Amino acid sequence: MTARHARRAPSALHVLKFWPDVWLHAALARAGWTALAAALPLVTLVLDGARTPEYALSAIALAALASLATSLVSLPEASGAPVPAWKAVAARVVRTAGQVGAPVLAAAVLLQDVDWPALGVQVLGAVLITLARTGMVALIPSRSLPETPTTPAGGAA
Repeated sequence: MTARHARRAPSALHVLKFWPDVWLHAALARAGWTALAAALPLVTLVLDGARTPEYALSAIALAALASLATSLVSLPEASGAPVPAWKAVAARVVRTAGQVGAPVLAAAVLLQDVDWPALGVQVLGAVLITLARTGMVALIPSRSLPETPTTPAGGAA
């Protein structure tokens, strides 16, 4: 086989160019917000000694990966279609709960007994952070986030 016909593995840059810039930017931003929502409740558990820093970092990484995986299925903010405020907030809260809770439950079931209070703190904390962050758009019309609803809270859908 000549050098001209040799197949090269795609580079990371080539793989990233597969998706449109709008989608990639929105998916990475959403994964970052999900990681932040997962991290903030874990800080209290690490400081309390209920979780190790290694556990917290792995849970945050898994939540971000889960966010990227769900972005492959659908990413409403990349489509540009109008979304009612209540629907955007509800969808984001439900997705965050799943993205934070599923990896923690999987790790707990596979590796150890489930610490239900800690799981509750992680999921509820992430949900409340996401609810507050996405709810800002409905309450403060001048605020704008990449994944914001396109109609005001009281507006027509």
